[in-house]
Amino acid sequence: MVTIDAVGGIFIGDAPVAREALVNTLLQMAQASGDPSAMRVFVRADQAIAYGMVMQIVAEIGASGFEKVAFLSDSRDPDVQKKLP
Repeated sequence: MVTIDAVGGIFIGDAPVAREALVNTLLQMAQASGDPSAMRVFVRADQAIAYGMVMQIVAEIGASGFEKVAFLSDSRDPDVQKKLP
């Protein structure tokens, strides 16, 4: 799972990773476990991060051969819960 925190820090799991190293790190993980096109990459971003930045990172991941990129949301957020029917 790729996480982008409120200040733009990027993590794979709990390990911080520089944006420049993100794709190579994911490719290394995929090669160790099989085909990158078969690996699913989940992306979670803090709501404070600009949508454009998130989409740039998702585009970089996709352009590297990862075909299964999905967004994760946290429905435990009390503000989100208040808006749900």
